[in-house]
Amino acid sequence: PPEARPATPRTAPDHVPQGMERAMPRMLFARPAAAGRGPLALAGGSALLALLTACGGTAPGGSADTEADGAGGGWEFTDDRGETISLPERPENVVMQVNAAAALVDFGVDPAAVFGPRTLADGSPSPQAGDVPADTASVGTEFGEFDMEAYLAAEPDLVVTIMYGETLWYLPEEGIEEIEETAPIVAIQLAGVPADEAVAKFADLAESLGADLGSAELAEARERFEAAGEALAEAAAAQPDLTTLVVQGTPDTLYVAKPEFYSDLSYFQAQGVDIVVPDGGEGPNWEELSWERASTYDADLILTDDREIALPQGDLADIPTWAELPAVQEEQLGAWHAETPMSYQKLTPVLTELAETIEGADPDVA
Repeated sequence: PPEARPATPRTAPDHVPQGMERAMPRMLFARPAAAGRGPLALAGGSALLALLTACGGTAPGGSADTEADGAGGGWEFTDDRGETISLPERPENVVMQVNAAAALVDFGVDPAAVFGPRTLADGSPSPQAGDVPADTASVGTEFGEFDMEAYLAAEPDLVVTIMYGETLWYLPEEGIEEIEETAPIVAIQLAGVPADEAVAKFADLAESLGADLGSAELAEARERFEAAGEALAEAAAAQPDLTTLVVQGTPDTLYVAKPEFYSDLSYFQAQGVDIVVPDGGEGPNWEELSWERASTYDADLILTDDREIALPQGDLADIPTWAELPAVQEEQLGAWHAETPMSYQKLTPVLTELAETIEGADPDVA
């Protein structure tokens, strides 16, 4: 409902890990309000037609050829909506949502342009943008905004974004049809998909776009990722009684994550980490607790959302019911890096850090 929308709906994704909007927390996949007609607003239909004419843009042609040799042999890819995109040639100019771009860059595929936030409020790089080149053109930085002129200037052959449920992330719902008039959209689902499976999906897409998955660099990155996963499994096995709670704190509410929803958390579970699964909450991703109910779930270790929109651990310490939690009193706290791109390179240090945190934790705190 409109009354549930925040005052600044276009920044709503920054309120939650992995971009899941919490502006309407009791709805499964809340849509943001339409963006205003500012410099990053979606161009109207007539303006779009004029821009297409000026840029010579046409709708992409289809092809039944599944070869992706980049030399006119045709390109085809089936995304997580079950839609098969066919093009006469392998796409060269790919416009990507920043989190997807960060994953694909690590596989060796650079974006022609990106959309979504690349920097934090202080101007430092956003973790979700990974190693996306700083000089990459932007076609929008906030949720629901999309600069059609900048998009057309990138001469896109393809658009890539991530999905949570049915929502195409950072693409304005009212403008998707117009965007697709220039280039088809590939969407990779992250909701309920473990991290290793998400990485494999991006690997498949990257390979179709010309990445060499057999390169020595990627082989080493994969080995490091797999070794880090094994180390996490060993750490978890050595601490079978250790319980871990994953949360995001705000001034009014403690949000307890449902691990099966999040790619990283569900992968941690698969490695044997005993993450507390909340049994309340109407949505797929959180249970919301008032601070009076902060002790609802016992945990020996607590991982807190480390993004700038969440309360940092120093501020959480000022909340009495938080300070009384056994894990807090024993300083058994770690970080939840909720916006980590789904690549070997970005996930490996996260797994290593968590393994070390678990190894040093006391399982008899709660």
